[in-house]
Amino acid sequence: MDLAWGFYDGPWSDFMDYRGRHPVDLPATHRRDIAFVKNSYWILSDRLACPGQHRYAQLFHFLPDRTVKAIGPGRAGTVDADRANVAIVQADPGAAVEVIAGRDDPPRGWFSPSGGKIVPAPALSFEQSATDHARYDTLVLPLPAGHATNVQVERLTCTDELGSEISADDVCSLRITTPAGIDYYVNDLRQGEIGPPAGRVKRSGPIETDARAVILRLDTQGKVVAVSLAGGTRLDYQGSPVNNAK
Repeated sequence: MDLAWGFYDGPWSDFMDYRGRHPVDLPATHRRDIAFVKNSYWILSDRLACPGQHRYAQLFHFLPDRTVKAIGPGRAGTVDADRANVAIVQADPGAAVEVIAGRDDPPRGWFSPSGGKIVPAPALSFEQSATDHARYDTLVLPLPAGHATNVQVERLTCTDELGSEISADDVCSLRITTPAGIDYYVNDLRQGEIGPPAGRVKRSGPIETDARAVILRLDTQGKVVAVSLAGGTRLDYQGSPVNNAK
């Protein structure tokens, strides 16, 4: 697993104020974590904050020759025959899914193949309304040509060592089910760094860890076949230590 993250914390502008010359007098914060589970998929965790009620849209942009469709609540992606595709699946399926091409207000769904020229191109939008805080946890899954989207993403309850529930705004805790088995993913978004070596203890489903982030993979028989920790010293699965945790 590779893990990267970044922050934006400052003023924001209306979409028509492209140069940001007239920022809105409200603070806005956006944190994005990207976990690359090698040879498998990416997990994007977005945490957004701005006082009051706002509309938020998580956007993915595609070239004009791709066919993009919504394939269910919180699920969309490319569906081109005889080409590799990508599926995008939300842990919280409540965001409205829309494919946009060639929209002027606001400008969305365009591609510039050369200077001074623009053509419509699909943009995928997951939009939600939220007050003060919004979140997205998104699986981005590449698919070989001819393969269907066969993955389930479920948000799990996470608790601290005293048994108190931790908000999903603070810890991303997911169970990801594929034909190859089940992955458990936990990322402690309360931390702005990989360390300390031993962070706060978290319990999620069958695992307990002090890691900043962890991915644990089971095969279809429920056997642990891979594990990766970032900024942690221990990982327990079903009450027993996973000795090959690295």
